[in-house]
Amino acid sequence: MTKKTAILILMIVSILAGGFVLYMIFFYDNSPANQLTENGQVRRIGDIFPRSENQNVQQQPSQPGVDVKIDPKANRLRLITESSVAGFMLSDKVATTTDNEQIIETTYKYIEKATGNVFEANSTSLNLQRITNTTIPRIQEAIFFNNGNSVLLRYLNQNREIETFVGRILEKDPAEISTNEEGADLLEIKGVFLTKDIDYITKKIGSDMFFYTKEGKGYTFDGKMPQDQRAILDQTITEFISEWNDAGIILTTKASGLYESFVFNLSPNGGQIRNIISGLNGITTKSNRSGGKIFYSSIFGGRIFNNIYITNTSEGSLLLSQTFAEKCVWSNKEQNILYCAQPKRIPSGVMPDSWYQGIVSTDDEIIKINTDTGIIELVASFPIPLDVIEPQLSENENYLVFMNKSDRTLWSLYIGKM
Repeated sequence: MTKKTAILILMIVSILAGGFVLYMIFFYDNSPANQLTENGQVRRIGDIFPRSENQNVQQQPSQPGVDVKIDPKANRLRLITESSVAGFMLSDKVATTTDNEQIIETTYKYIEKATGNVFEANSTSLNLQRITNTTIPRIQEAIFFNNGNSVLLRYLNQNREIETFVGRILEKDPAEISTNEEGADLLEIKGVFLTKDIDYITKKIGSDMFFYTKEGKGYTFDGKMPQDQRAILDQTITEFISEWNDAGIILTTKASGLYESFVFNLSPNGGQIRNIISGLNGITTKSNRSGGKIFYSSIFGGRIFNNIYITNTSEGSLLLSQTFAEKCVWSNKEQNILYCAQPKRIPSGVMPDSWYQGIVSTDDEIIKINTDTGIIELVASFPIPLDVIEPQLSENENYLVFMNKSDRTLWSLYIGKM
């Protein structure tokens, strides 16, 4: 082969490769509907909701004193509460049915956003139980810890300052209870306030340790001793979103489709920090518990792309899913499995900015991603529009529980064996 011929072939290959990239960015329909036809990569495992029927949806929320038993397999999608929720946690316990059959029952414990009161519902009944009557209005964020016996609350005070309160859920002091007091049998939340205007706070996965940032500085503390804090970060970058896994703390600059993002790994012990992902706009992350894998979404050419980053090798791989990392949760049973809510269609606008600002919303379906093989399985396509945020899996992973972004109502989806 002559040098001239080799150069000509190289030019042709370069033109074809460039054309393919432009096609993928501007013309290829990377919506979930198209992905489901990709041979060997995406496959259905059963669309458990007929698109024209609502027969498998339990839209009657839990109510106090309504001890109506429900079959989670017959009512796979369930509205747990019509009230807006600030945060929730899940726990499993063994329960006995009326037929003396032992089953695993999942408890949903949540904070009502309007009042700050704690409520409990469960997976087998419509009964709703109020736990506390400590009223703290307009709660914006709630994080349970200490096996659900403690909670961290965040809200705006009258001066528009961000308050962060860490408290325990306790029985009332009998000396403080009036015999005629309504709700005298309810518990109360007692605790302490942290410094005002904390930018972001996160709890370590599977632990009661917390990390927060304020004005570029970062601190850790044990939730049982919130005032005993340790400084581990001092940076000029002031706006971080954080996650804390077994390998360290993941810091991501707040995402915008218009600006480059940076992802760092921070050691909670020595405070060492290193950049691990950059060069892309609009990055959001979701790491697994071990810290071995980080799922991240980014924006390029106005499109959403999903990748897996392997921390040990610093290598990445592209996935065919198209969603935001905030809509995903890792399995604790299988380290390579990720459940995500994926928009059926991506709304127009600058992402994720327009979605964060509430200018647009998404209509999601649930997918299961094998991050080792790249295979994506459709778990459920909802018969009603739901914009999923903050998904969690129950301990036995029979339930995927989440909030609807538009009204912050709490929903549960049964994904266990039929």
